[in-house]
Amino acid sequence: MNHVVRACHEIPREHSHRGFWTPHTDPGADLHIDLIEAARRDILTKLQVVITAAETVAYDIEQDRQRGQ
Repeated sequence: MNHVVRACHEIPREHSHRGFWTPHTDPGADLHIDLIEAARRDILTKLQVVITAAETVAYDIEQDRQRGQ
């Protein structure tokens, strides 16, 4: 869980300036769609991978615990 908390701090910090997300978008692109894609690419997908990994580990631990009883 410490890794998840750390990732939740580090990933946005890597893509922010003074606490504000600074998207990297192409000039002339459809602004709202480009912003959504940039958010997914830069932040949301990376966070989802970390959270999914933590859920998998927690599930495995719970399965091991249940087998031990």
